[in-house]
Amino acid sequence: MGIFRYPEEPTTPAQWKVIAWACIVLFLSLGSVGFYFLFQAPPDKPQLAQQLRYYSLAFCCLAAVVYAVKRVLGLLVG
Repeated sequence: MGIFRYPEEPTTPAQWKVIAWACIVLFLSLGSVGFYFLFQAPPDKPQLAQQLRYYSLAFCCLAAVVYAVKRVLGLLVG
């Protein structure tokens, strides 16, 4: 029928941990790359630097939110 199909078995807690850590690492990497380019931004483009700062902080905050949700679910579920 379609290209994607449902998996035969449900996702295990260990797989969810790997998915969560992969998301955290990805978001932190994107945030740090953004901060790197923020410090390399030309001084004559302050709007670009402001957007880069906003997106870099957003990715770092998103990583923190995913980590917090992972910790809370780990405490609640066990």
